[in-house]
Amino acid sequence: MLVMLIFMLIGYLIPSNDDDAFFKDMAARDKARHDARRASAAAYREAQAAQRRAQDRAARQAAHRAMVDAHNANVQAARQNPNSSYADRSYWFY
Repeated sequence: MLVMLIFMLIGYLIPSNDDDAFFKDMAARDKARHDARRASAAAYREAQAAQRRAQDRAARQAAHRAMVDAHNANVQAARQNPNSSYADRSYWFY
């Protein structure tokens, strides 16, 4: 029984070529997934920049002001009602 456990441990500790191929394949898939995400994010940022360039300044300022006003209204409501979900400030800074 002890001899069998020793051989099992030795077989577990010695890597095989199949393991190497598996991990190389997994690393290649992870790299491809990461590269695809980076390309997608870059395309999204470029689309956002193009959209911002296409809009006029006054419309951007009005949209931003509305967003800030909504946030401030939510903050005031949370201060009035500490049981509101917005009172949990943990996600404000993400």
